[in-house]
Amino acid sequence: MSTLVLTHVRPWAGGETDVTIVDGTVATGKTSAKAGVEADTEIIDGHGRLIIPSFADVHTHLDSTRLGLPYRPQSGQTSLMGRVMNDRNNWRGAEASISDRSTYALSLMIANGVTHVRSHVQIDADCKFERLEGVLAAKAQLGKYADVQLVAFPQAGLLREPGNVDLLDEALNRGIDLVGGIDPSTMDGDSKGHLDAVFALARKHSTGIDIHIHEPGALGIYDINRVLDRVEEFGMQGKVNISHAMALESEVAGKDKTIERMGTNRVTVTNVAPSHGVLPIKQLLEHGVRVGLGMDGQRDYWHAYGNGDMLQRTWQLSFTHGWDFEEDITLALKIATWGGYGIVNPSARPIWDDETPGFAPGDPGDFLMLDANYLSEAVMDWPTVPRTLLRAGQLVDFVPRPIV
Repeated sequence: MSTLVLTHVRPWAGGETDVTIVDGTVATGKTSAKAGVEADTEIIDGHGRLIIPSFADVHTHLDSTRLGLPYRPQSGQTSLMGRVMNDRNNWRGAEASISDRSTYALSLMIANGVTHVRSHVQIDADCKFERLEGVLAAKAQLGKYADVQLVAFPQAGLLREPGNVDLLDEALNRGIDLVGGIDPSTMDGDSKGHLDAVFALARKHSTGIDIHIHEPGALGIYDINRVLDRVEEFGMQGKVNISHAMALESEVAGKDKTIERMGTNRVTVTNVAPSHGVLPIKQLLEHGVRVGLGMDGQRDYWHAYGNGDMLQRTWQLSFTHGWDFEEDITLALKIATWGGYGIVNPSARPIWDDETPGFAPGDPGDFLMLDANYLSEAVMDWPTVPRTLLRAGQLVDFVPRPIV
């Protein structure tokens, strides 16, 4: 049995206390652990540092990243299909393999405080399983430091190219955890056919769904509700996530009812803190909709942004929402940490049920200590704030190796 006692730490910027981690999970929560410490117990003095659960990046694309490679200015068209084709036309010409790139990106994310990841991986007639194999290699190499879920992502559409449905079907036998989809009405021009195929695959393999819905306005509301129809029809409550959900960013007819329906069906949302719109996060939480945060693509053929640092993305979430009070920035951190953890582990308590999530007995011993007086200070000082990561009660101390 391994035991670690963190002394003089401040969970969620509260008062100093001790936290005990036994065999990788929290044993005592926020209580004093000084009495009865065994001789072989490791003790780390936190010296009054803040401590929060580790980050969960629950929307990223490890197979498309160019982190660690020479900077490449954005090219291609600004439309969705323009970005899709820019990726398709260029990814094979990158200076390093998918395996090397995804391994470097994942290691950088871990070094910055991430221990839970959900990555979409492109599966289609163009790349088949080539990109998946590279990401699986990264997952195998770094699985000690982070739990990684993979989503089969038909980026260029599910029905537009023959054979894509069969490829996703086979991917679910090759290490993929969830079924993905993208913009059923606009990408495939067949909302019913697209969603029927996605849900059929999920039911066949008894797995969950994580579907991109970028569609704005009334069309996006329509497709989200068609997802909800099938969740109700097939009893898949708590097994579906909607990535982006951009239709919820504007005041459009049916939005409020859609959010209520999402909460009732335990459909979750992942957000990437974009510049073009603001997700109604507080309204979603009030209706029981879990919300997580992710980096999305990172300096890839879609975006010039992304640096593997979820603390910076927490700053971005706060900035784009106009949050500058301690209470709001704390909420941003909860979404970036325990909020995302609850999406990849639906049995976890939601953030609205716990003022200091992540410190109850049985919770994972994955923590990030921050050398700051306030949580907002740590977020504002994200480039320089000292951090210490623990994974399952073990210190994580490594520097990502540059791509050769």
